[in-house]
Amino acid sequence: MVPAPVVVGMRPLTPAEHAHLDRLREFLAASRTDVSDARALGALLDTQRARWEAAGSSELPEAVLAAFGVGIGDLVLASADDAHWVLRTASDRPAPALLAEGGAAVVPLDDVRDRWISGARDWVPAYVAAAARHLSPVADSPAADTPAPVPTPLAGAAPPAVPTPLPSRKPAQPDLPSRRSSRVPRPRIPADLPVPPSVRVQMIALRALDQGLELACASPDPAGLAFVVHGSEGALVPVASQAAARLAAAGGGAEVAAVVWVSSLDDEGHVGAGTPAVLVEAGERGVATLVVAHRFAAAPVDDLVIVGQGAPLL
Repeated sequence: MVPAPVVVGMRPLTPAEHAHLDRLREFLAASRTDVSDARALGALLDTQRARWEAAGSSELPEAVLAAFGVGIGDLVLASADDAHWVLRTASDRPAPALLAEGGAAVVPLDDVRDRWISGARDWVPAYVAAAARHLSPVADSPAADTPAPVPTPLAGAAPPAVPTPLPSRKPAQPDLPSRRSSRVPRPRIPADLPVPPSVRVQMIALRALDQGLELACASPDPAGLAFVVHGSEGALVPVASQAAARLAAAGGGAEVAAVVWVSSLDDEGHVGAGTPAVLVEAGERGVATLVVAHRFAAAPVDDLVIVGQGAPLL
C-alpha cells in the first residue's frame, strides 16, 4: 500500500522508487566525477549538454536529465535541514522532489530539464545554494549582492516564502512534453547514458548478448552460466561466476572486454528479481561500462533492456 501523502500533491517514495533513484546515482558515479562537488557536477552537466547540442538531436535525453536532477537534488539535500525526497503527484509529469518542514519544496529534475532546454551554463553551484536556502529559511537571509536562480516551487505544496525571482533571461521555449510517463525515465538508447559508450563497446555487448542468449536458451540449467570476452572479436570463454568473469576481464590485457552472466530482471529493469535474463557488461579501458540485458525462457522474451552503466572493467 502506498503511504498517505505528506502534503497535498505529494507522497513518500516507495522502496522501488528509492531504488530507482539509487540507479540514477550510479549513472553519475560511473562518470568518475566528484558528485559531492557542485562545480564538478555542473561542469559534467555542461559537457553533456554541449555534446548533445553538437549531435543535433531533437529528442531530450530524459534519463540523463533525471540522473543529473537526482545528483543535484542530493547536493541540495546535504545542505538543507529536515528535507527529504518525495514524489510529486499533482502534475502531468510525476517526479521526485525535495520537501522540507512547512511545505517548502523544489523539483530539481524539472529545473534541470528547463535549464537544459534553455541552454543555461554554469548554474549548478548557485542553484544548489539557492535551493538549500529555500528549503532551510533563516531569519537573516544572505545579502542580495550575489543573486542565484530560484528553484521551481512544487505544485500542490503549501505556499512557502519564496524569494522574488530574477527576471528570466531564457528565450521562450516550445512545450516539450516527456515521451515517457514513468516517474523516473530509463535510458532507451546508449546515447541517453551519462557516459555514452563507443560503437565498439556497443557492438561487443550486442554480439555477446546474442551468443549468451543462444547458450542460455539451450541450457538445461542456465542459472550458473558466466563468460568473459576479450577483445572486439573474442569468443565467449566459460568461467565459474560473474565475479570470476570480471577478474578475467581485468587481467586479460585487452582494450575492450565484456562479461556475460545469467540473473533475472523485473519489469522496471532491476537486476535480481523477475524473469530470467542474460546480462552483459562491456567496456573499454578506463571508461564506464555499458550494461544490457535480455529476458528469456525457452527463447528470448521481449526486447533488449539498457540496464545502465558501471565502473570501468579494465
